[in-house]
Amino acid sequence: VQSPLVVTSKGTAGDINVMMSQVFGLSGVVEPGVEQAVTVIALDAEGFQLTTGGEKFVLSISEQGSPLTTKAEYESTDYLNGTYIVRFQTTKAGLYQVELQHEAKGVDKARTFVGTKSISYPVQVECVPGSTVVERSELVLPGGPATVPAGSFHIVQVQSADAFGNT
Repeated sequence: VQSPLVVTSKGTAGDINVMMSQVFGLSGVVEPGVEQAVTVIALDAEGFQLTTGGEKFVLSISEQGSPLTTKAEYESTDYLNGTYIVRFQTTKAGLYQVELQHEAKGVDKARTFVGTKSISYPVQVECVPGSTVVERSELVLPGGPATVPAGSFHIVQVQSADAFGNT
């Protein structure tokens, strides 16, 4: 006696499991003025991608050693299929701390770190100076006079800078 195999589908994944959700594009080194895109794939407890939108993710970035009150926050774009992208950029070279959190729905708006199964927060990101821009660079005469007589030799330093003045 054979019995028929019955398969039913609920049509969508379950509720979001923030710890299981995946994060892509959090790079350790970035260039100033270059937009970074961090993608979140929202998953349920079984590891299935959500097929609807409605979640909110917030990326915060602060310069290392700065007070937390100086952090910048960027909200995600919801693609309504379980995929979210947060875009950000920095212009000042230095070390930054980046955190990506899910904001709960409802009154309390509690935040939970995303993808902690594979990521430890805060993530350190280094913004390195970009390509040299001649117009932003300077010649420096270290410890020397403000003017140099014709025919004399002096050592000068070239202080190169990128488009944002990073040296």
